[in-house]
This record gives sequence, C-alpha cells and structure tokens, in this order.
Amino acid sequence: SRSDVYKTRVAFISPEELYRKNGNGLNWMESLVSSNLLQKVFVDECHSTLTTREMGMVIQNLAEFKRPIVGLTGTLSPMSEFAYAAQLGIEHDRLGVVRSPCTTPLSVRYEVLRETQEGLMLQLRTAVVTELQSGCDQLGLIYVSHTETGDSLAKGLGVPFCSSTDSPVELKRNEEQIQNWMSRKSESRWIILSDRLACMVCSVSPRIMVHFEASIGLVEYAHVTGKAG
Repeated sequence: SRSDVYKTRVAFISPEELYRKNGNGLNWMESLVSSNLLQKVFVDECHSTLTTREMGMVIQNLAEFKRPIVGLTGTLSPMSEFAYAAQLGIEHDRLGVVRSPCTTPLSVRYEVLRETQEGLMLQLRTAVVTELQSGCDQLGLIYVSHTETGDSLAKGLGVPFCSSTDSPVELKRNEEQIQNWMSRKSESRWIILSDRLACMVCSVSPRIMVHFEASIGLVEYAHVTGKAG
C-alpha cells in the first residue's frame, strides 16, 4: 500500500526514474531518513550515471543521506568503481557493487566500420530509404554525441532528431516523440537521438542501431544496446 512505501527501510531506485520524476524520489528518501527508517539504498543500472550526464547529476544527491549505497550492474568494470564512488562523493570502501550477467541478447551482431563521414552518410541514406519503411514493425536508431551532428544528420536523412536539453518544454516534447517512435506511431521508423537520451529508450528491440560518433567507451555501447533490447 501507499502507506507502506513510507515505512520501508530499504530504497531500490533507478537513476533515470529519479531524473524523470524531478526529485520526487529524492524527497521520498529524505522523508525516510528524517523518520530514521532508511538503512540502505540500492541503485539499479548504476553504470548509467557514469555514461549519462543527467543521471550523474541526480545521483550525486544520494551521498547526503549518509546511508550505505549498493550499485546493481551488469557492465560496471572494477576499475570504474573508483570513478563511481568519486561521483557519489563517498569513499570507495563505503560502496557496494553487485554484478549480474549482461542482458544484451546473444543474437546481437556488432560491426566496427572505418569509414569517411561522406561514405557513412551514403550508407545511412541507403539504409533509411531501403530499410524499415513506415508501416513495418521494426525500428532504426542513430545515436550522436553532439547537437550539431544530429541537426546535420536530420537534415540530410529526413529523420527526426531529439537533442539533450535542460528546457522542461523541450524535454517533454522529446519524451513524446520518443514514445511515439517506440510505439510505432510516428511516421518514420527511424530516429536520431543524443546519446544522453539513451535512458529514455527501453526494450524496443531496434533492428538497426548506429553510433554515428564515438561514445565514452565500450561500457556505454553495451549499456545502451542491452537497454534498448
């Protein structure tokens, strides 16, 4: 029941949910701390705070509660634990990490291509025109790291682009556009996203996913691929 939520001694949270709910999750945990109930915090998909700026900003508030923090992950490397602890503002020995096997489907095939920008654009144009046409059930996803790149790709490919933003109005518009794309309601089966918006894409099983620019590292590739399904 709702009343039981405010009596729990353990908080299980997701960084993206904290971000989406505009601090309501943090307010909930603060009420548990003030009631002297909260004893431990579990952070699901904790690696996402290192690869997504918005998630990292939200998670920094957890250290203020002065409670043990346990990260749940399939892709956070042992060496990255120190960076994660530093992000939280706590000593490494206060951090717990529980790892489970990566959820990336075994059928996923990776290709690393060395190609000029012009050559890659030609391949993408061909893919957009010949693959995943409107009306089919499969999706195509292109990640970029810079807004200028996304704008250029959107213009060249005729594909909608959602960029990372701090504007509540633009954030809401992005969420609606991404939801329409995931539910196959948008006209295009393709979408271009800032890699900082990867937290909004969940279990859609896209047939094609392209990182047009290099991500932070292999951990991020594995994370966004597994999260997308």
